[in-house]
Amino acid sequence: MRAITTHEPGPGAVLTRTDELLVTMDARRFADCTMLRIDPRDGQVIGTSVGHVPLLLARDDRSHDIRILSDGPVLGVVPEIDYPEETFTLERTPRWSWTPTTSSKGRG
Repeated sequence: MRAITTHEPGPGAVLTRTDELLVTMDARRFADCTMLRIDPRDGQVIGTSVGHVPLLLARDDRSHDIRILSDGPVLGVVPEIDYPEETFTLERTPRWSWTPTTSSKGRG
């Protein structure tokens, strides 16, 4: 994905190319992923998700927002998929972080 990222303009294109590569290689592997491109100057985010959990914006005051991106099938399973991108803007705060909302409940 790192190599593809240097040649593709946005997260949707990167995930589409990665999917094509995995399907073509018959890798017998699949992956879920969320890819975000964040402009630190203005907080603009371009994002794409494939089978991944929603994003969680947690603030210092303990408030939070959950952001659900358009979703597509996991990488490496379905050929010829175009993954849509969404654009949104993070609010200005002294410190911000988007974190996956993965839960460890039910794991070994």
